[in-house]
Amino acid sequence: VNDAALRLADVPAGARLLAGGDGLLPVVVVRNVYLLPGLPRLFTAKLASLRGELRGRRRTLRHLYLQCDEFAVAATLARVAAESPTVSVGSYPRLDEPGHQVWVTVEGTDPQAVERSLARLLALLPPEYVLRAE
Repeated sequence: VNDAALRLADVPAGARLLAGGDGLLPVVVVRNVYLLPGLPRLFTAKLASLRGELRGRRRTLRHLYLQCDEFAVAATLARVAAESPTVSVGSYPRLDEPGHQVWVTVEGTDPQAVERSLARLLALLPPEYVLRAE
């Protein structure tokens, strides 16, 4: 093993190595980020070893499709997100998508909290902005 090969084994400070028992290199984990190999064969092999690691609470995800500019709803989205810190509210401009301009996601591990946040958004947003909720 030479110095160049050892540099390939560098990992960020505070990272942990997740050995999968598959004889392959370990997955490097930094907080909630998993660094997987880029080769499809190795990537697929590592996924099996991550099943137990990534198993957790099911997440509920709802979608809103809006016909307006993102800046027109940004304050409302921030308000609802602040009201329910266990729910993540994301907005994504979709300029290349016909039919809607902003895709909003409402996500969390508590289905009732997600539904309350979605209902709150629907109550606060002008009805003409909302194309559909899923």
